[in-house]
Amino acid sequence: MNKTPLVIISFLCLITLGIAACSKADTNTIEHAVPEKTIITVNGNKITNHDIDQQINVIKSQYHIKDSEHWNTFLKEQGMTDQDFTNQIEDKLINLELIKDAAAKENITVDEEELDRQIKKLKENYPNKSSWHNALIASGYTEKSYRDAVRLGILSQKLHQKIADKVSPNEDEKHQFCETIASNFSGRKSSHMLFNINDLDTAQKVAQKLKDGEDFAELAKQYSLDGSAADGGNVGWDFLANFVPEYQNALNKLHKGEVSPIVKSQFGYHIIKCTDTFNLDKKEHIAYEDIPQDVLDSIMLLMMNQLSGQKYSAYLDELKQEADIEYLDTQN
Repeated sequence: MNKTPLVIISFLCLITLGIAACSKADTNTIEHAVPEKTIITVNGNKITNHDIDQQINVIKSQYHIKDSEHWNTFLKEQGMTDQDFTNQIEDKLINLELIKDAAAKENITVDEEELDRQIKKLKENYPNKSSWHNALIASGYTEKSYRDAVRLGILSQKLHQKIADKVSPNEDEKHQFCETIASNFSGRKSSHMLFNINDLDTAQKVAQKLKDGEDFAELAKQYSLDGSAADGGNVGWDFLANFVPEYQNALNKLHKGEVSPIVKSQFGYHIIKCTDTFNLDKKEHIAYEDIPQDVLDSIMLLMMNQLSGQKYSAYLDELKQEADIEYLDTQN
């Protein structure tokens, strides 16, 4: 019932490094008109012009950029020059080398079975091998270069997690963060029942049962087709989800305890119940103990992600300062 975007197959690297193209190219499968030369060395590891060009080509493939006019438009939208973008690619490739070195020193590895499981999970989002291969091609990858990208993404996540484990805010810091950010979490909590798009009759029958006083949660367990049925239809707070517009618009009209009429969306028919509200619009401050526990859990997760991200960025900066990085040539 939540909107689920198509899988972006480079997501592992996107998360860890902030850029989609994130593994060295499978250069044996690519023909280059320009001879290969080393542009940068990082602790003795080479980054070549072919590596940099391949990363730029992956971005161009993912954004369907086929000529210089479209490329210049893309750069303008990003607020960058061509050299700015190249510099960003170089920085990411430098980080990759630092991550690989740091992971080796920390004895962090990715075994083949783990890699196979992750790729198998990603492949399950595609109906057949042809769709999978087309997605790889559209994103500028070969099977090998994509496998390398996923391996490096997992490696980076493991290193990130090891650094993040050292993050431990005290209770005062937790309370202050939660009380400060809680105002951004205003909204409604809801449960719902989902019925097949071709089964309006059942939705109407259940709606009548609700009017007759039957319990919403029990009816959800019995009739709802959604995965939330086992939990009485509970789908949580709207500010922690991404509901389709039809659902959200209907929920916005409900007060706590109210049930919607039947709502039609692309997923079928819904009956929605507002089970709680959390609104700080008229409050300047809320005490830590007054924040609902599931909201509190989400805020704490946000805090830990923020702190671990900051710590990991600082860690990479420190690695970069200590590294032997030499710029031997330029792309220009």
